[in-house]
Amino acid sequence: MPSDEAADSTAIVLVGPMAAGKSAVGRALAALLQGEYVDTDEVFVLENGPITEYFEAHGEDAFRAVEASIVARAVAGDVPMTHPEAPRIISLGGGSVVAEASREAIAPCRVVYLEPDLATVLPRIARDTGRPMLTGDAAERWLTLFEQRRHLYQAAAELTVDVRHGSPEDFALEIARALDLPGITAKDSSE
Repeated sequence: MPSDEAADSTAIVLVGPMAAGKSAVGRALAALLQGEYVDTDEVFVLENGPITEYFEAHGEDAFRAVEASIVARAVAGDVPMTHPEAPRIISLGGGSVVAEASREAIAPCRVVYLEPDLATVLPRIARDTGRPMLTGDAAERWLTLFEQRRHLYQAAAELTVDVRHGSPEDFALEIARALDLPGITAKDSSE
């Protein structure tokens, strides 16, 4: 579970398996809150090149170490941002929670677990060849990884959002209301 400091943190962190929609929901939440969106995968690519190439050249352990550093920097606000004073919405890569350093970095944040099912992610993973952890039978591999990591997502999060049905904007509003974020009213829920 998140620490007692979670309510004081300005960072909202989205966790969940690959293709759960963390990036789309993160962007929608940032728009809703007029916040700053940070995708740790995008930061990784900007600083280190394509994830697949880095993964193949250096291996998973090296990738996770760099990823954990980026997660810690994103939480601290030490990544390129346009409006550093705005609320930060950070989406993590699907495997980020595997690294203890990443879990420790997000502990003081408002962590939201986006929980899909295979039917939700299958169309996304079927057309995406840039996921090094999904080599071979992508659906079977996704299910295996999901089951291995599910408890880590659940343990890190103060809120779980079922993302099987709805739009990123629907989920963003659900998150904002559930976390009782400033500026969100009952009127917002009917739009």
